[in-house]
Amino acid sequence: ILNLTIVLEQWKYQPIIRWDHLSKNFPWGVFMLQGAGLAIAEGFKASNLSDTIATFLQFIVGASDITIIFIIIVLSAIFTEFTSNLACATILFPILDSIAKTTGIHAARLILPSCMGVSLSFMLPIATPPNAMIFSSGNVRIMDLIKVGLIMKLFGIVIILIASMILITPIFRISPFVEVLNNTLLLNDSFNE
Repeated sequence: ILNLTIVLEQWKYQPIIRWDHLSKNFPWGVFMLQGAGLAIAEGFKASNLSDTIATFLQFIVGASDITIIFIIIVLSAIFTEFTSNLACATILFPILDSIAKTTGIHAARLILPSCMGVSLSFMLPIATPPNAMIFSSGNVRIMDLIKVGLIMKLFGIVIILIASMILITPIFRISPFVEVLNNTLLLNDSFNE
């Protein structure tokens, strides 16, 4: 025990990093922007803005599949600029699921393009951490991000739309007829007879 007390008396606490170094050299603005994005998403939920968006999107119920998917991709791509990708997906996916049930379109045909659309966050620093880090460097202005990001976003929307219409159905073996048939059988309780 005597040896242990001697060792403990000689040992001095050495921090890995000091607060003065961390406070001067750490990009706190990045964390503030991400926190603001999550706060906006929580505000959308608390204020029932998600329900308002769902009500607004009811006008697309009678449109063609390609029109509905295009509107959802554009909405997701715009919405992701003001909140984080995860928060945007958390807000939009339940809305898209209810739209899928209303329109009879398989939910994957709406949610997968939306999932890809929320990844098109190129225009604002709050949209994604890499944008925030680039902006916090001080070498890039918001207008520079918007100019380049808008071009990338437009190309992304077109590519996602084409991929959604061509690839989702064969890759995931989604058949709208089977989905409608399954819903009809479940509603009629035909499986239990």
